[in-house]
Formats: sequence, structure tokens, C-alpha cells
Amino acid sequence: MRLLLAARLSQLSKGQTGMDTQDEDARIWAAGKGHTIVGIASDRISGRVSPFNRRDLGPWLTDPARIALYDGILVAKIDRLTRKRDWDIRQWAEERGKRILVVSPELEWPPEPGDVATPIIWDDLVNLAAAEWENTSQRYSRMQRALRDQAYFVGKCPYGYHIVTVDGTDHKTLAPDPVTRAYVRGMVKRYLEGQSLRQIRDWLNTSAIPVPAPAQNRKNEGWHHNTVKLILRNPAIIGRIHTGGKTYLRVEPLIPAEDFPRVQELMTSRAYRGAPPQRTALLTSIAMCDRGNSMHRIQGRKIPSVPDGQYYYCRDNCPKGSRLLVPLAYLDAAVNDAVMAIADLPHLVMTVTPGDDYSNEIDQVLRDLREIDPEDDAQEAERPRLRAELKRLRVLQSESKPKPSKPRHDGRAIGEVWESLDAAGRRQWLLARKARVQVNARDAELGIWVTDIDLGEYTDSILSLAII
Repeated sequence: MRLLLAARLSQLSKGQTGMDTQDEDARIWAAGKGHTIVGIASDRISGRVSPFNRRDLGPWLTDPARIALYDGILVAKIDRLTRKRDWDIRQWAEERGKRILVVSPELEWPPEPGDVATPIIWDDLVNLAAAEWENTSQRYSRMQRALRDQAYFVGKCPYGYHIVTVDGTDHKTLAPDPVTRAYVRGMVKRYLEGQSLRQIRDWLNTSAIPVPAPAQNRKNEGWHHNTVKLILRNPAIIGRIHTGGKTYLRVEPLIPAEDFPRVQELMTSRAYRGAPPQRTALLTSIAMCDRGNSMHRIQGRKIPSVPDGQYYYCRDNCPKGSRLLVPLAYLDAAVNDAVMAIADLPHLVMTVTPGDDYSNEIDQVLRDLREIDPEDDAQEAERPRLRAELKRLRVLQSESKPKPSKPRHDGRAIGEVWESLDAAGRRQWLLARKARVQVNARDAELGIWVTDIDLGEYTDSILSLAII
């Protein structure tokens, strides 16, 4: 018979795969029986994936042109076709006049008329394969939990890192990859400067930057804006490796920790459509508790000293019972007082000389492409030229870099600028200077909050102050 060998792809070494030795033995077995192998389909076999949906085997089972090329399917063991359930592969073979040959133990489907043993043996082997898969999955899950509990790395390596061995053990942790770490920093920098996820995607694709390894059974087709989004959303870029929403391992961060909440807030605000239900509080992600965690606005209990019930609260990784709760109005007023204490100082701004901007030209080419009439041959002939021009302009745009200069006095005083800004403008002013408000301690009896306020280039003029 002409046979298709359904094999299992095994990991040989880093970056290399090969066919399992049992499948090599099956090929020798087939030759000894006088059969001819006309095709080989090798996949990493999972109990969750039907053979009809596997990347290599699937087309051999669903494409009529390929189905016509063979008389039967050869497998070393039944688990090459099924590890959790039967997936109706026997019914498929019967309906198409195909044979399924198993090497160990030797079985053939459909069985000969009157053969009552083969169906029973086949069902027993399917059940054994399913039970083995379940047991293996449970053992693997327990092993993963045990390693995480000991703060060892388990799972797929996040982009920007590579896996290293912990000294004196066979276990793993993560260290920044010297190449891809720079790309993560580039993504964050561009996003905070105002570029969209799609613009960052285009920069990555035109710069031939390595793409994260694709998921199993998926092709690697270059960078996608959702890939960029997943990287920027992942707390791994600040060294926090999560599972189930909890940090189980801390490693060296790829970017400054203070940049992560800024990226998340910006991403949320850009994704929101329509007017947000509530403006972001002045010091959200700027105020930090004494454990270094961000404080956010919450609606709490209204009391005479806090009539609006608005507070800043640290809820990230702080144990319950020790989380700081600061009246929002008090902390906002303290920052206002700190800024006004240096109101007479010159207001410094960082000017940036922009690079060449090809946005208008790119927009025009995109409009021209959208307006092409597919039924007009003359217009359709223009499509390749326009696509080539679009690619050229995007390359030029990605290579054009802004040129920063030193801070300069813009002719105004700090107080003049501060008082001219609304709440959103003041927040952006603080973010631009990487301001930090550190709530260091609380005297519960006196109700005194001791706060350090850092305003970037104005830090030397700000001292600790007490809020009564």
C-alpha cells in the first residue's frame, strides 16, 4: 500500500526538531511489509488538538488532492492519532476507503469481517492513551506549581528575556536578552512619545526585528499590532513574572518600573471610545506608598473630614491591613503647595526638533489605494506601484528620528504655567517631569502624612512636608 506516516515531532536540541525514533522504526516496519511511504506528516502532538486540525497532518486528511495520494495511514502507536479521544478518525477511514495501520501492537482498521477482537483492543488502547495523557498532564501541572512556589521560571520565555540556569541547580530563571531587550525599550519609548501600536508594528517589520516565536500550529507572518500590545501589557517587562494574575518570580526589569503604569494608562485612554466616565485623578500612578506600589483613586466612606469620600489607595501587592489610604484632596493640595513653593523659578521646557515627517504622503497613498476600483483594469494596474511607494515612505518615516535639545527657559515662571493648566494639564505636566509623590509613613493618632515630592529637574527645591 501507499502509506502516509503520521509521526510525532520531537525536540532534539535548542532550535532543532526531528522525528521520533519510534516513527523511524515504523518506516522500517513498513518497508519490511512491502509498503511504500509516500508522505510524512510530523507534528507536536497534543491531546487537545484533533488530527484534522494539526498543521502538517490536517491537510493530508482534508484536502481531496492529498487524500488521493495514499491508501492508508501508518502510525507507530495509537497515540500518534489520539491522546485524549478518538476524534472519529476510524469513521473517516471507513467512509473514504482508507486503512489505518498501527505498528505496536500490530492492528489494522477497518478490521476484517468477523474480527471482534480488534475493535475491543482498539477501544482499550484509546482509553489507555487518554488516561496516560490525563495523568501526564496532572503530573506536569503539579511539577509546574512546585517550581513556581520555589521562584523558578516555568513556561514560555517572555519577549526581551532568555532562559538561564540557576547556579547549582537544573532549574531555570530569566535574564534580559541583550538584543531583544533593546527592542522592548524602543517600543515603550515610541509609545510614550505618541506612536500608535500600528506605527510601532510597521517600524518593527521594516527594521527586520526578530518576531516572537509563534504559537504552536501557527505560522510566523511578521509583527502584528496585537503582538506589540501583548508585550507592552505584560508586567514581565518590569521583571514581574505572573501566573493566574499573581507574581511568582521577580527578575531584572527591561524598562524602568515607573514607565509601566504610564504605558497602561495611555493604552487604556487610547482604547476608550467616547467620553470616559471619570477623569483620571491627578496623582494616579504618580503617588507611591511606602512599599513602592502605585496608589489609585477609590470611592470610600464619606466622613466630615473627607466629604467627597475620595481617597488614594495602594492595593497592589500590599498586604491587607497595612495598605495606605490617603484623602485625595489632601494629597492633591500638598502637591499644589509644593509646586507653588517654587512658583517664581523659571519654567524649563525640553524642545525637540522633529525628524522628517512623511505622514501626509503616507495618508495620501493610503487614500489612493482605498479609492482603486477593482473592476477598472487601468486603476488596478496602479496598485503595485502604490504599495511599493507606501513601503518606501514607511521606511523613511521609521528612519527619521527627532533630535532632542537641552532644557531652555520659555520666558514664564513655574507658578504662571501651573495655574494656567486644568487638572488634566497638571497631570501631564507632572508626568512629563517623571514626578513622584512618596507617602512614607502615617501617624494614626495625629493624622499626619509625611510625603516626599520629587519634581524632576526641580527636585532640589522640594523638601519633605507634613499634611495635617
